[in-house]
Amino acid sequence: MSLRIRRSSINNTQRHRVAEAARSLAARATRHQPIVCAATVSCLLVGLTVVSVIALIAPTEAETQRMSFHNRLLLNRAAVSGLRALEVMLLVTDNGLTATSARVERLGGRVQRADEDIRYVRAEVPIEKLTDLVADDRIEAYQISSMSKASWYRDGPPQENAELFREYERVIPNVRRKPVEGRELPFLSATRARESGYTADEDVGLTEWFQKHPTYDGRGVTIAILESALPEFRHPTLHSAKTLDGREIPKLAGILSAIGPDQGDTTRVELSTEVHATHAWQKIGDRTYAVPRPGRYRFGLFRLPAAVNLIHEYGVLREEASGDIWVDANGNADFRDETPVTDANEELDVRALKLTHPEPVDLSFVVAAGRAPHTVHIYTSRGGHQAMTLSVAAGSKTEDGLAYGVAPGARVLLVRRSSTFSGLHTLLESYLDTIKRPDVDLIGTAAGIVMVPDTAADFTGLFFRRMVAVHGKPIFNSAGNMQLWLNSVASLGDVFSVGGSIGPQTFAALYGGGTLGGLMLHPVGASGPSLDGALKPDFLAPVHRIAADVWNDSVALQIPKNAPTAKFPPGYQISCCTSASGPYAAGVAALLLSAAKQEHVSYTVPTLGRALRVGARFLAGWPSHQQGNGVLDVNAAWRELKRPIEIPRIQATAKIVHPLAPYAAHGHKGVGIFEREGWSAGMRGRRTIHFQRQSGADSAVTYRLSWTGNDGTFSTQRSLTLPLNQTTSLPVAIALASTGAHSAILNLHDPATDAIVFRTQATLVATERFDAPDATLRLSGSAPLMRTNTHYLTVPEGVATLSIELKVVSGSVRASIVPSHGLYPNYYGHAYPLGGRTFPKGTYHLAMPNPAAGTWTISVSNTSARTEDNPELVSTDEAEYALTARLLRTSLRPASAGHGVLEIDVENRGGQLTEPVLETSVGTLKRHHGELLPAGLPNQFEIDVPEGAATLALHLRGVDTEPDPLELYLYDCSSGECFSDNFTLPAAKEQRLVVRRPRAGRWIAAVNTAPFPTKTGKFVLDEIITTKAQRHASSRSGPRQPGAKWTETVKLPSAPSAEPGHVRVLLCELIDGAMERDEARHPWENRKRIPKLRDRPSAVGTMVYRFD
Repeated sequence: MSLRIRRSSINNTQRHRVAEAARSLAARATRHQPIVCAATVSCLLVGLTVVSVIALIAPTEAETQRMSFHNRLLLNRAAVSGLRALEVMLLVTDNGLTATSARVERLGGRVQRADEDIRYVRAEVPIEKLTDLVADDRIEAYQISSMSKASWYRDGPPQENAELFREYERVIPNVRRKPVEGRELPFLSATRARESGYTADEDVGLTEWFQKHPTYDGRGVTIAILESALPEFRHPTLHSAKTLDGREIPKLAGILSAIGPDQGDTTRVELSTEVHATHAWQKIGDRTYAVPRPGRYRFGLFRLPAAVNLIHEYGVLREEASGDIWVDANGNADFRDETPVTDANEELDVRALKLTHPEPVDLSFVVAAGRAPHTVHIYTSRGGHQAMTLSVAAGSKTEDGLAYGVAPGARVLLVRRSSTFSGLHTLLESYLDTIKRPDVDLIGTAAGIVMVPDTAADFTGLFFRRMVAVHGKPIFNSAGNMQLWLNSVASLGDVFSVGGSIGPQTFAALYGGGTLGGLMLHPVGASGPSLDGALKPDFLAPVHRIAADVWNDSVALQIPKNAPTAKFPPGYQISCCTSASGPYAAGVAALLLSAAKQEHVSYTVPTLGRALRVGARFLAGWPSHQQGNGVLDVNAAWRELKRPIEIPRIQATAKIVHPLAPYAAHGHKGVGIFEREGWSAGMRGRRTIHFQRQSGADSAVTYRLSWTGNDGTFSTQRSLTLPLNQTTSLPVAIALASTGAHSAILNLHDPATDAIVFRTQATLVATERFDAPDATLRLSGSAPLMRTNTHYLTVPEGVATLSIELKVVSGSVRASIVPSHGLYPNYYGHAYPLGGRTFPKGTYHLAMPNPAAGTWTISVSNTSARTEDNPELVSTDEAEYALTARLLRTSLRPASAGHGVLEIDVENRGGQLTEPVLETSVGTLKRHHGELLPAGLPNQFEIDVPEGAATLALHLRGVDTEPDPLELYLYDCSSGECFSDNFTLPAAKEQRLVVRRPRAGRWIAAVNTAPFPTKTGKFVLDEIITTKAQRHASSRSGPRQPGAKWTETVKLPSAPSAEPGHVRVLLCELIDGAMERDEARHPWENRKRIPKLRDRPSAVGTMVYRFD
């Protein structure tokens, strides 16, 4: 018997069912029982021989064992930190929940949470059993949650980020009264605050909307906002909402704490002390409290930091019989002068804590019952960000208030999903807890989820896709504040990802000093596509409007910033970034849902999504991968929502070329064309998109094809015919006329209505090429106000240093650099330059040692009018600049050694060297031989760095005939805690890391293969540690042109005997002294609180001489 199954035609769930059927067939055949084949399994009888079917139906290696970069990052950190068990989140196939739970237990783990609706399991398993667990074909996706804060750069973590979160453990309320600047300026009035520009209403059509539909204001809709749940509770924006019939109701629908009882939460009060009071005075702990009346109570303390080592304490009392709660808000230990506080889930009963330090001030708070028995929460008005997001989405519109929301009639449910102590699973499960609530219509959030990879098939994408599909409620999330770096968008599957826009009226009202030409993409946002080529962000929404702030932590901002004529009163701020555009879009959706409810228009998440996307205004002059479908237009979206369009289920697949693609669940297979490598200006080619229609008519359907945002790069035939459940290929012709990222949206139009019913995207990057033979790239450009220019550079293999010079000719700019792996290395400021500095007119130099081969990105933005506080650095003029990049590399080879002298032959294989000088340092080489661990855990090598070390250099390479790609992670454990110092990405057959002036003490190098964690193989890791370096005068002065050859001679130092297992070596490095001097005199980074680049000097060539 032979069983033939076409793999591409079945998913994991079907594959599992077929596997069970195949096993049953094989068993019956061996027992000579009759075989009856199901319709999905074709059987071919070949005598009585049973051919193994398991190999045919088992998932491929790529499907079962691929490990994402984010999982590897966390697994290595857990292993280095000594964790013996991992918390892992699983998404399983249909009917796989019970079997997966049993498998967890068989592997020595335990299930912590399970959800039947979306087939989700959170479990704890022994760390060495992770790969065994996830190899089960019932598990479609997994994500380690141990130690994760939902962003890759926080999950390493580099020490800077870890210290930041450590400081957050004592967040002190900022209650000092601030000096009111610009006293001569009048406060902005409520009347003026409603004028064009202060709300960005005109950018999305809200003015027209409310003129036509005054009652379609969000009434009857509840928006859940996931964040801190700490807004300004006394703010006018929390005044009221409306029911569908127009009755006023409280704005706040309640507060849901999504942080589990097992996790720390600074708002939680444990009522752990039982008090049986027969009289008023009761000694509780070290203080005597006066209770309201005799009875049984439970008591706890709410603690609020006043300074680093100074804490405010307030007693909290709950009467057992009545459930009444008192808070000793004035701190006098007497509950008799307080009245019971009503739970915020029943009524908004705002009280005030009396703070005494650093000065007397009142801090608003509300109380709510906790999830665990005998707990309550004290929610204080400390979250200016939460006040902002709430007011943007649905703030009440009052006569005297300056701020109000997009959907002022909507209600708001606050969901506390974050604290200093909460992590990834708390964040994701907060969505699950919220979406299940029947009173919630939609979710809006500004969550900074930066998972890598972030495709629809990876864990977070699949998690959100299932959740939205099962519960049928839309989720709106901020796209991210990533300065428009390619593929930086937070996509999250079927979550609506919202980028940012800004209009000329808004800029004039809030910033001023210059003029924008029209509605435009905001430079703070994130660009798509997602790693699988998906069209993300979904759309744009305004970033800036007047928003609420907390009373005690607001500054009287002067507006417009660059030419002030007024100032904000306390309690107001300018909303910012995609943290505002996400809630703005949620407010727009609330208007549409409110309208749909009032007009009895049915909707689903797909029909709402189509209306928002197709109704969006596509901005000319910006590529689709940056703006998605365009800026939201509420009126156009409403027209589309009311159209009776049947949306077919169509699946597109195309090739992905990106360094991180191998780490994604489907590897190089995506949902749109996305190629970041391999193209340059002038090239032509052809790619293919494969389509499959999976719903609709049984007969073939022909769709008209069109392109949106196409600059001429892409062309196709004019129509496409799709049979049902069959794959049809569409050739796409490509002609790249210029460098840069080129993208466009391919539309499929319904044959009956010509409405757009499906969209996919094509994105290609044509990189700049370095001139030969001088290995130099020279670029010049101009950046208009609030615009960003992006340059893509191809760096070949073997470059020792990438030298970059930025010359600002006029105006001011910001510049950012993204390495070839495509991830902006936030908080790795010791190894990579961080963005955010304003560069005024002048010249600035940067050397990047050991740049990984591939496409590097340099972006230049003219945004100082919005971002820069120092008026001397602000410019609203068009900025002009020039960029010069050089590839530097030399080969160093020992020519001869004798009589205490070493001769080194040098050849310049890169750009011109202005002042080459040889630097040597004596050290030791220790060679580690290793074999990859079968459980996927990293091989760990402890490194003892002595005091005064000059260089720590690591060289990793596979030694098999066909070695598998390897990764190298380096941890600095010298402080007693291990922090990520650097890592190599993507995996390759050879990896190098160099650390200058490493801290003395313990370091750990971790080695693993990727993206398939259980591959076997052998490798060698060379560890070199050197001491103080010495520079040698060159044999001749002057520059060395490309191709130049010469010999350097150095005196060999004495080499004392090495410790056992070590070899004495001389590390020889060629340095360009002029480049080093330019970088010191004209530094790329000069901000005091930002770490300086540590890996200096940057060598242009290296050789290791062994004394043995």
